[in-house]
Amino acid sequence: MVNSCVCFGCNNSNLSGHRVHRFPNKKHKDFHAWIRFVQAKRSNFAASSLTRHTVVCEKHFTPDSYNQGDLMEFRMGFRRKEWVRLANGAVPSVHAGPPAKSGGSEESNVNVSTRRESARRKRELCTACGTCGNERYWQNQEKVHRNMPACNLLLSGAIHFSGCMASQTIRMLKLFGLQCISPGTFFCHQRYYSIPTIMQAWRNEQRGIIRELKETGGGLILSDQILLDTVPNTVATP
Repeated sequence: MVNSCVCFGCNNSNLSGHRVHRFPNKKHKDFHAWIRFVQAKRSNFAASSLTRHTVVCEKHFTPDSYNQGDLMEFRMGFRRKEWVRLANGAVPSVHAGPPAKSGGSEESNVNVSTRRESARRKRELCTACGTCGNERYWQNQEKVHRNMPACNLLLSGAIHFSGCMASQTIRMLKLFGLQCISPGTFFCHQRYYSIPTIMQAWRNEQRGIIRELKETGGGLILSDQILLDTVPNTVATP
């Protein structure tokens, strides 16, 4: 289902990759503030026309309008963009810009929006040297195979190689309030990375042992120890 923004001059929707937010309950104290915001540019908009698909997109909210914890999890890769929630009492306050001039194109507007988003992310994640101009982008962890966070794989390996139970370990970390992978992610790492690594290490160890045995002078003698029961069976008689 397509949920398009109802604000004047805005064509954003959930399908265009934007966060969209439903109106609060009609009994909520901020409900009429949302209505007034839309009516400021759309005088014919009425509260009676609201449905569960009536939404306002993220472009009409300031960064302070969002739950800061959710935003941090999103930037660290632990939360999907559409799962970032609004803070309590958040009200839309940013109206869409004026319509493009006749010579403008939709592509140019998209490019402007993209540049603004890039500039915003640059201010948040990039530090530049004032002397040489070198730029450094901050990341909480490096990316490895298929753009996977390295620390996630290291955590899965630590749980697996130490013999801990994954579900209990992950639950304990979450009880401590730590950002952590899900059990599904662990088992995916186990299947595609840690188990193949263990098998490869064991094969390498086997090849090393066999190579050493082949180089042993005088050949190899295999023997076993058998423990015989020399005590005869006795039968108790009355």
